[in-house]
Amino acid sequence: MAPCIALRSAMRSQLAFLTRQIVIGAREVESQKFSAATRWNSSLGAPVPEPNDDKAEKEVLDSMEQKVPKEKYKGHHMLSPFTAGWQSSDTHPLIIDKSEGVFVYDTNGNKYLDALAGLWCNPLGGNEPRLVAAATEQLNKLPFYHSFWNRTTQPSLDLAKEVLEIFKAKKMSKVFFTNGGSDANDTQVQAVVKKYDILFIADEVICAFGRLGTMFGCDKYNIQPDLVSIAKALSSSYMPIGAMLVGKEVADVVLSESNKLGSFAHGFTYSGHPVACAVALETLKIYKERNLVEHVQNISPLFQDGMRELAKSPIIGEMRGTGLIMGVEFTDNKSPSDVFPPEWGVGTYFGAQCAERGMLVRVAGDTIMMSPPFIMKPENFQQLIHIFGEALKSTEERIQYLKSQSNK
Repeated sequence: MAPCIALRSAMRSQLAFLTRQIVIGAREVESQKFSAATRWNSSLGAPVPEPNDDKAEKEVLDSMEQKVPKEKYKGHHMLSPFTAGWQSSDTHPLIIDKSEGVFVYDTNGNKYLDALAGLWCNPLGGNEPRLVAAATEQLNKLPFYHSFWNRTTQPSLDLAKEVLEIFKAKKMSKVFFTNGGSDANDTQVQAVVKKYDILFIADEVICAFGRLGTMFGCDKYNIQPDLVSIAKALSSSYMPIGAMLVGKEVADVVLSESNKLGSFAHGFTYSGHPVACAVALETLKIYKERNLVEHVQNISPLFQDGMRELAKSPIIGEMRGTGLIMGVEFTDNKSPSDVFPPEWGVGTYFGAQCAERGMLVRVAGDTIMMSPPFIMKPENFQQLIHIFGEALKSTEERIQYLKSQSNK
């Protein structure tokens, strides 16, 4: 058997997303050493000096002024994930206050189309009453109990059974519940290195439950994994929950070895949390009742075809995606090897232009990612493509300006 293959993920490798980190949000920059435009446009973890640019700085400051929250949280007390230190210490966060369908609102009342569905995780959008009701009912009945020592809850058992039934790529044997996708992936790697030289791990954290137009990414790409991690859309992110699906070969070894050792000594306090499981069960019911996998197949051309109309832009090097997920990579002269100078912060500038026009996307270096909610309507896609196009034009103009300055 071949060496262990751990995928992040088997399906997302088809999209080849870059992973450089930035944050899109409101900025109020106070820096004596670096210009506001530098901080705003930086796609790196620290500011990069650039020549004085009064015009660009004024544009940035004007846009930031409208986004500063009513209450000032610059230098807040959170250690923010995937956030450069200077961003949380020197700028105000974008504070999301409420959600309605495919839109979210900040504390100033500004409305944004959530083109990323949170973090690829909220396909049903905000305010799905059935999920709120499922959580409330379970909270009133049994707000918590653990799943250690062969004790558990009915929602945990029911969800494990349901997940195994809907995963068709390969018959799986057991479900191990976690708090999210990262926990599920970490658990899988541990299982691999302890016993096997070869296992195929499919990371379905983003792709599962319809995003690619199939119930699982494994279905789309004909993958038969030994272990599968799921999370995000499992509860439409209304409650934190993830899970690892375990094939029979692995499950048999875990059970036999645990008998020798005395127990399977791995778990989380909130594994199979009854409220999270109750919400996840209701989420899966909604997916089935509303036939959302077929719905994604029907609406995804509006997204994919509409976006590809913009691919002729001279700064788009590659546009890749399927179903309701897409990555757009900015390069110069449409050449994959001709990247823009990092200090230009092209991706960050584009993300800011989207936010200014009322849409939130994921920016990683000069790559833009989107995974809109399943409940998008045709007019929502029209708005998404329009805003993307307008932000693209502004970014093209910005690049031309930066080129003219660098040639002086």
